[in-house]
Amino acid sequence: MHILKTLAASLAIALPGVLARGHIRTPEEGTKVAPGSWVPFYYESMGEYSVTSYNFTVWLYTSDPREGLFTGEATGVSVGTCYSSNVANTQPAHPPPPAQIYIPDFSKGPGGFAGGKNASDAPLWLSVFEEYGTGWVSNSNR
Repeated sequence: MHILKTLAASLAIALPGVLARGHIRTPEEGTKVAPGSWVPFYYESMGEYSVTSYNFTVWLYTSDPREGLFTGEATGVSVGTCYSSNVANTQPAHPPPPAQIYIPDFSKGPGGFAGGKNASDAPLWLSVFEEYGTGWVSNSNR
């Protein structure tokens, strides 16, 4: 069984009090998941009054992203990019958020060039990177 740890992060520079709004509601931190299973997923976006949420990308990390995300040492798989449901987007570029996410079996290596190593009974980190805009003045395009 894998233990799922959660980490909500943002691609933008956080404004005081804004970063705390985005939250992975399901699965909860510490949830035990089985390889090859589907688990319920729900992300509560940052979007609300004066904050517009656009898209978010979900990653399942096999190493702690807080220690290796910006050094290129974090390992994991992309679950996908979704549009945020708090924006009335008539032609979204991405699919809606999934109700469930698939937990790969990391004990079975994919093989091939740069296939990576195998892992069993290892912790996982579920991370969300959200694109959002605020009413604050921007020095460049959003």
